[in-house]
Amino acid sequence: MSPFSLLRTVFAAFVIGFPTHLAGQLILSEVYYDHVGSDNGYEWVEIANVGTTTVDLSTWSLGWGGSDYTYGTLQLSGTIAPGATFVVGGPISDPVNANPTYDLAIDFDPDIQNGGASADGIALFDVVAEDIKAASIPVDAVIYAGTNTNNLLDETGNPGATDVADVTNGWSIQRIDLEGTWAQNEFPSPGTLAFGLGSDTLLLSEVFYDPVGTGDDGLEWVEIINPGSTAVDLSSWSLGWGGLNLVYGQLQLSGTIAAGATIVVGGPVSSAANQNPSFDLAVDLNPDLQNSGAAADAVALFNLPASSVSASTVPVDVVIYGGTNSNNLIDETGAIGTVDVGDAASGQSIVRINLAGAWQIQNTPTPGIAAFAFGDPVTGVRILSVNTTTGTVQLEITLATAASVDIESSGNLAPSSWQPESTVALPAGTTTVSVTLSPVPDRAFLRVLESGP
Repeated sequence: MSPFSLLRTVFAAFVIGFPTHLAGQLILSEVYYDHVGSDNGYEWVEIANVGTTTVDLSTWSLGWGGSDYTYGTLQLSGTIAPGATFVVGGPISDPVNANPTYDLAIDFDPDIQNGGASADGIALFDVVAEDIKAASIPVDAVIYAGTNTNNLLDETGNPGATDVADVTNGWSIQRIDLEGTWAQNEFPSPGTLAFGLGSDTLLLSEVFYDPVGTGDDGLEWVEIINPGSTAVDLSSWSLGWGGLNLVYGQLQLSGTIAAGATIVVGGPVSSAANQNPSFDLAVDLNPDLQNSGAAADAVALFNLPASSVSASTVPVDVVIYGGTNSNNLIDETGAIGTVDVGDAASGQSIVRINLAGAWQIQNTPTPGIAAFAFGDPVTGVRILSVNTTTGTVQLEITLATAASVDIESSGNLAPSSWQPESTVALPAGTTTVSVTLSPVPDRAFLRVLESGP
């Protein structure tokens, strides 16, 4: 097994659609399916454990095919430690298939399909191989090559969109972020991830760009979170914003952000007009963040110093807000992004509600306090109110199906240490839940996830 390593620039953050609970989450991270010459004995699949506990693979399996995922199935075995990768396949290892070190050396029989006009897919299941059916919903899947004319299922149980185009033989398809973005990879890297987890993973979590009144100057702010497991030095990080591109305005960040913590950048004015933020980096955002209109605007986070960022630089994270993205602002993949959220009214903010990148308008901004959904069936979490005297936080939690969920917190009082706050059984749909944090923090990052077994 290999530890997570950072292969290239970190792209966006986490994924929604994880299995059940945060402890022991597995994802597909790279697939090598089209060898130079015959594929037999050379194909491999890389799996990553992005959870916090070791996973026993005796109940996990792979499936692949074009009509459904039962064309070929493979029972997995062994274990995957947290923060590790697991390479299955082969059993041949040579320079042409990038010299994989196999954790499970076994021939994919029949071979993984090479794609064509109709898409093919490979899927990861939390059931034994003999229980995989055509209608089984995978924990994770990558659909590749052509159009998904056979309605291969994604992690929601619905026909999925094609994730990545077909590759030239000798290339792999590789996941480039935890959100589930895939790309063609000319240089396969078995055992090494193309994204960071923990060491350099930061996200935008809330943006306040339009205070009540005629002037935004000195009142705007941006909240950033570190959902990873280690502190991040901000000297190589920067913000960018604009409407025509992401460098209309730029800000070099500084300081550090602890694991499981939030920081608030902006101001430097703190008043009731902007919900009294406590700034970690008090600096005027100059020029002001744009207030949007018919054409969308955006705020972006870069893992580069501001001096190294250009209009074509791909951000680690970005939120596109307001109207239509008529100026083709780019997202975390480098492609033209879709609008994430509408335009907030004066006095409101825009806030991230899950690690997958869903955003909503927040009626009452909450600088320094973030709350996210961490995996299915929790699809969204929004803070309705924060009582800074009692530490009571009112949450709006949305579930796809009824479940028991854990509410946990981390913050500047105990960064990187998740503290249980409440466990509650909730119905499908949206429910309001209150939790009281003690001692009362001025920073907090709350996560909501399905209770473990």
